[in-house]
Amino acid sequence: MSTIVLVLPVAQVTVSQGRAVATATVTNNGSVAQSIVLGVFPPATGGASGASAVAWTSVDRPQRDLQPGATEQFTVTFTPPEGTASGTYAARFIAYSAYGAPEESADQARRLEVVVPSVAPPAPTPGTPWWVWVVAAALVLVVGTVAFLVLRPSGPCPDGSCASPSPSPTPTPTVVVEGITWTLTSIREGDAITVPASKKASLRVEGSTVSGSSGCNSYKGTWKRDGETVAVSDIATTLVLCLPKEVAQQGAKFLSILRSATRVTTDGDTMQLLTDDDRALRFQRA
Repeated sequence: MSTIVLVLPVAQVTVSQGRAVATATVTNNGSVAQSIVLGVFPPATGGASGASAVAWTSVDRPQRDLQPGATEQFTVTFTPPEGTASGTYAARFIAYSAYGAPEESADQARRLEVVVPSVAPPAPTPGTPWWVWVVAAALVLVVGTVAFLVLRPSGPCPDGSCASPSPSPTPTPTVVVEGITWTLTSIREGDAITVPASKKASLRVEGSTVSGSSGCNSYKGTWKRDGETVAVSDIATTLVLCLPKEVAQQGAKFLSILRSATRVTTDGDTMQLLTDDDRALRFQRA
């Protein structure tokens, strides 16, 4: 019998303003510390609509280390894609050891239903009266004329010493990382270098968002960069059960290093994300 106990305080949540949030409580009743993963997978039978909420479920920090007798609360967020049909969607949660077989804890799975309510069409808004546009245009014209009269130059410099404005400094070029899909080629922990068990691991930066795959699960987070300094935070992942266990272990290492990355370096078609504790993810331009 598993020593990992999972409790869902509620059996159903309702989506409001595009999302729903639930809390799962996990306790380590064993006598040794364990690295525990909270995962989600399709239910044995669907909800009222026969559908599953697995694809749009994410857990904050899905893998955590629990000491004997310790309890952790996991925040579970459901974000149905725009256009999802109204109805009841079901998912089953399971808490299992990161270094064991998920099937060993399958009999302790807990079911949670997510209700997506129907949305009434918005009421039509009345049109803006024509005279409002006339008044607005007149105000813009008056303000623009006053600003021109007040701010226009009064004439050439009296002593003839007017100087041309200094040109703006040319920004220092930076190495392009954003807007490129990078494929993981190796994981380094100190002197130990491993080749990914899954070739799907990837990273892509668009603006302040970083996303990709850890090898099995998709992830998305916040990206901040200043030159070679980077910070990655607020990472949320899907919770597909990854088999074999080598793929699950790779995904856990990938996300751990990504969260801890403090520096980025590039060399042509390769890029590295490095941490302060001598770990690194190495990528190749896809």
